[in-house]
Amino acid sequence: MALALLGKLFLAVVGTFFAVLVAHTLQIAYENLTSPLRRILYSPPIPNYLLGNFKETADDPRRTAEWERKYGKTFLLHGLLSVNEVQTSDLKALNHIMAHPTIYTRSRFWQDLSRRLSGEGILDQHKRQNPAFGTAQVKLLTKIFIEKSIELRDFWKNPHLPVQQSKSRRVSVVREVLRLHSPVGWLPRRALVDDVIPLGREIVGRDGRVYESLPVRKGQILRLPILEVNTSEDVWGPDALEFRPERWDDVPAAASSVPSVWAHQFTFLAGPHNCIGSRFALAECVLSFPHFLPFFPFLGPNADGFTRLKALLFTLVLRAFEMAPAVPSEGVGPVMSGQVQAPEVLGAGHGLPVVLTPVRG
Repeated sequence: MALALLGKLFLAVVGTFFAVLVAHTLQIAYENLTSPLRRILYSPPIPNYLLGNFKETADDPRRTAEWERKYGKTFLLHGLLSVNEVQTSDLKALNHIMAHPTIYTRSRFWQDLSRRLSGEGILDQHKRQNPAFGTAQVKLLTKIFIEKSIELRDFWKNPHLPVQQSKSRRVSVVREVLRLHSPVGWLPRRALVDDVIPLGREIVGRDGRVYESLPVRKGQILRLPILEVNTSEDVWGPDALEFRPERWDDVPAAASSVPSVWAHQFTFLAGPHNCIGSRFALAECVLSFPHFLPFFPFLGPNADGFTRLKALLFTLVLRAFEMAPAVPSEGVGPVMSGQVQAPEVLGAGHGLPVVLTPVRG
């Protein structure tokens, strides 16, 4: 009798799951078919109605850049269950989205995930941009971190690492790395109400009409393509995909139109909901980045001149050890995992093995 009861319970759970799935799928199909964007924006083919274009973009993070060249700066693609998603790298459109955080917010899934990882308090503080993350406070904390790590390091050994690179040059390298290889490739937003997004460049829709703006309905998902914005030839010129730190000596005028909180790039987004930890990340990068350059051969030939440089390092372990790649440099490259981009051994899964050699004082 107990087995029969469990069987009925199992069938009820499975039946409910499939009923919800079918209802959700029908809702998605209805919204896709009735969306005003369907007659305006072009989109790549859907290889699988369950996965949409999700697997394509996961396997090849540069696939959306190919679609942008084919369909324009604003186009439709399809997420899981073939949900319509608007991707746009139109700077006027992005500035509008960033300037209206009460209209365009993270989807419920990403909000719930952030709460699980960070807690409710951090999210609430982010909405107000916690003053503890201000520039002055970050500088003060950075000094404390360095002083205490030096004290602990010197308890064991006393290595001497000469600083052979100017701070300004270091900053240019960090800017160029984060422009070309943003840790996050794209971020989603959901429209909470109906809206009209202005376009900086008019488009000819599938219906043959010319559009200077896009009608967006409540619930519409948008993809903010950080990588595409940061490597746009319209902004950075024909060498936008090349690693060239000297470009920061003469920043193009077009870069001022990029929605940004730092260095005319979209890496940390913009507006009230920009990356709350960006100042900490940048402080650490500027201090420690030159030591890691031997691990990033894919940055380009212009990076070779920096691979021999050493700097005062930010973390305790790196103060006591020299680091070198444990694999040939040609085997290391950028790999996307979901939205996150990181250097890894190509074809070997996650991880970047290193060789540590104690620094002799």
